[in-house]
Amino acid sequence: MKKKSLKYKIYRALLSQRFIRISVLIVSIPLFFFIAWYGSSVIQTRSQTREIASRIRQDIESRFTFMEGLVRSIPDLSIPLTAQRKRDFFMRNEVENGRRELTAELYIVDADGEIIYGKEEEPAFLRYGEDWGILYELKKSHAPRVTEVKHYHVKRQGDIQLQLAIPVMDGTTYRGAVVSVITKDRFTAIAKKFRTQFLVADAHDKVFFESFYWMSNALSVLPHRIEPGGGSALRLEHEFLIVQREEAVPGLLNVYSISGLNLSLLIFLILYLSLGLLLIPLHKVMKRRARKVANDITDRLDEINMAFEAVEHGDMDTRLSIQTDDEFATIASSYNHMLDSIEHLLDVTKRQAEAMRTAQIRQLESQFNPHFLFNTLEIIRVLIRMDPAGAQEVLRNLSDILRYSIRGEETVRLQDDLDYVMKYLAISKKRFSDRLEYHPDIDEDIGDAVIPKLLFQPLIENAIKHGMNRVEKLVIGLVIRRRENTIHICITDNGGGMSADDLSALQADLAKPGLRRESIGVRNIAKRIELLFGEAGTMTVSNEAAGLCIKIVLPYRGG
Repeated sequence: MKKKSLKYKIYRALLSQRFIRISVLIVSIPLFFFIAWYGSSVIQTRSQTREIASRIRQDIESRFTFMEGLVRSIPDLSIPLTAQRKRDFFMRNEVENGRRELTAELYIVDADGEIIYGKEEEPAFLRYGEDWGILYELKKSHAPRVTEVKHYHVKRQGDIQLQLAIPVMDGTTYRGAVVSVITKDRFTAIAKKFRTQFLVADAHDKVFFESFYWMSNALSVLPHRIEPGGGSALRLEHEFLIVQREEAVPGLLNVYSISGLNLSLLIFLILYLSLGLLLIPLHKVMKRRARKVANDITDRLDEINMAFEAVEHGDMDTRLSIQTDDEFATIASSYNHMLDSIEHLLDVTKRQAEAMRTAQIRQLESQFNPHFLFNTLEIIRVLIRMDPAGAQEVLRNLSDILRYSIRGEETVRLQDDLDYVMKYLAISKKRFSDRLEYHPDIDEDIGDAVIPKLLFQPLIENAIKHGMNRVEKLVIGLVIRRRENTIHICITDNGGGMSADDLSALQADLAKPGLRRESIGVRNIAKRIELLFGEAGTMTVSNEAAGLCIKIVLPYRGG
């Protein structure tokens, strides 16, 4: 296959198009599923983070409600609690702990910080005196509730504690406090209910609780300014993570949920590599397919060219045998029907009068122009490589022109003939590009008027044939107006017109019977108008401005 041949160019274009399309699918489909999965993971992590934070808030709020009820039932703290009273407090605390996921140690202290109820071992919040800790904050703030996160460095007391305190008041006098202490071990019950790994940290991002041992390391590289409800993605050593943050206790405790991405990324990487390897056999299949399509297209073009060459040399027996479902089949069918019609019409004309037979033969010649077809096929050949969509458009127009040309009627609707000539001009425009302009100006209410078939195309073809070589840019005008019961048609061009002698000879030729080889299209149109409309139809030719002007007047007959 030669690299400069049309077959090779079609082959390369098809191969590139299909390879790009397959490559885009291979890249986009896994990427789409990865984005969808990633979005789903983010949503799920955010949902679980909010639920964890909500459970912590609910447990703390429930603990405060329990403590407030306990305060209302406490007698004067100056009176020692009886053993029965302590057992009652113990049972109530155990019942509350059983209902909550965050269990707490309960303490009741008097105004001097002496333990009235609680474990025998002195709690950490009393160990450092009255000038520090939650009791100091309670006395100083006079708040009905105080929540604090305290850090200790005594293992038996726990590294970090969440402390809740409510004052016991006698009027405005501070009599003591009820304190609940929650250590990080108390979060284990919540951790068991969620698949998401999470940690709880204070406002300074010191870890209060972690559900997995490596998560405290992740906190050191977390974006600390993640807004509540927001999230981020980060890399920790060799681990890719999704991070979501929610406030459990505003200003005190934050919940960070962390989901690993490594396994999913590995799966998608393997998928990409597998699809990439699949491209190798696919590329071979696409090469074979592209080569077959290129061969099919060029073989059809070669067959069409050979058929037209045979017709040009007088062989009317050659028929196209293209059996496909594309425009080539339409061209072949139209071509075969056209030759059949030509042969039939030639046979009919032999049995008619000499004048009518000659006029019809000239009419058939005006319908079939092999040079126009050759030029159109050359346009298609070029456009297939440079503008496939444009090539399809030209193929469609050529198919419609051939189909229209084999229609057997002598007269047609004006709109049908206009559609035909507009497609002829569109193909010519593809050939001559900016060197050709045409400006149709037609009244809208005359589309159903009856006119001779192929009235416009031979005249416009003559204008292009004779005028294109004389000017840099040929401009063709087509004006059609209805005047009461007549139709006025004016076809103009700027192609330089005709010499005075040639114009006089043509005008004389139009005024009497007989045919001349020069301007045969104009003479044939005039003869057909005479045969169809008699004296009611006229045609005149004159030089006007920069070119030729052809005026036709026909009686208006509705279709």
